[in-house]
Amino acid sequence: MTLRPLFIAAALLATSTGAMVYAQGVPMMGGRYMFNWSNDSGSGSEEVCLSDMQQFRDPAHIVAIYINNYSNSCSTEAKGGGVYGVSCTGALVEGTLTVLSAGATSFSVSGGVLVNTDNMGGRTRTSMRLSAQRLGDC
Repeated sequence: MTLRPLFIAAALLATSTGAMVYAQGVPMMGGRYMFNWSNDSGSGSEEVCLSDMQQFRDPAHIVAIYINNYSNSCSTEAKGGGVYGVSCTGALVEGTLTVLSAGATSFSVSGGVLVNTDNMGGRTRTSMRLSAQRLGDC
């Protein structure tokens, strides 16, 4: 089993990646990132290329797209204090994500999400944490 299905099967974490997104006021660099994640069912890591940074608004949006199997059908709403409400169409249904830290080359996000488990109405709520560190260019 590959990491991607393992991650979703473990009931969690969606993205793609030149320009920069502002991570709490800090321009975030595009490039190759190592995503380390954990949730109620396990943990893992995956290299992800974030090149088209203009499609991302904040680290919570990056994580929402990653959870949503790389589909950009997600919206985020800042609630204040680094907390974001997220809503998607696809693998991720909804959730609350907190940006714990964010910089030009790394970020860390935690929260609780409701994940579509079988595309037939089955859902599970899980707690998650994801940290990302830039490794270099894509």
